[in-house]
Amino acid sequence: MYVDDLDQRMEAVKAAFETADEDQLRRLAHQIKGSAGGYGFGPIGDVAAELEYELLREEADISQVQERVEDLASICRAAVRPDRHSGEGSNE
Repeated sequence: MYVDDLDQRMEAVKAAFETADEDQLRRLAHQIKGSAGGYGFGPIGDVAAELEYELLREEADISQVQERVEDLASICRAAVRPDRHSGEGSNE
């Protein structure tokens, strides 16, 4: 169920970044950080924490924020479409 919501959450993250809504972006990163750990997706939580930390800096570096958003999108895509479900080598 958590993985099913990741695409929608990442669309919200991207929209907040594109509109430069740092408050919303920080809230979303915080929510993803907290929920990821609770559902056993620690690596997603770690990347969300890095994004949140960057946004908590007094003067957030936009290039660093963009990089963290891209990192978060990448790790979420990997969770949504893991390679192990590609069917290769599967006898199921």
